[in-house]
Amino acid sequence: CGLGATGDGVPGLSFKTVEEGVRAHIQHLKAYASTDSLNHKKVDDRYGRIKRGTATEIQHLTGRWATDPLYDQKLARLIALVYSGYVPPKKTTFVLFD
Repeated sequence: CGLGATGDGVPGLSFKTVEEGVRAHIQHLKAYASTDSLNHKKVDDRYGRIKRGTATEIQHLTGRWATDPLYDQKLARLIALVYSGYVPPKKTTFVLFD
């Protein structure tokens, strides 16, 4: 997955299952967005290294979660698509941010 990928060919982290990878992403985002405790066993090894509650809005993720200077704008576009009911076509490669 993309967690831990910092550019320059550094690979992302791997998890035993898709579910564990998704949980790690959620935990990582929770670390940035909140100071609340985890509800499940920690699977994101980087969870304790993040200054908690530093990204309470998507604009705060740019430069923290992702180095892309347009990350928050791309994320806002994706969120708008989800709320509008958009469903990507099945059985095709879908790249949202080219």
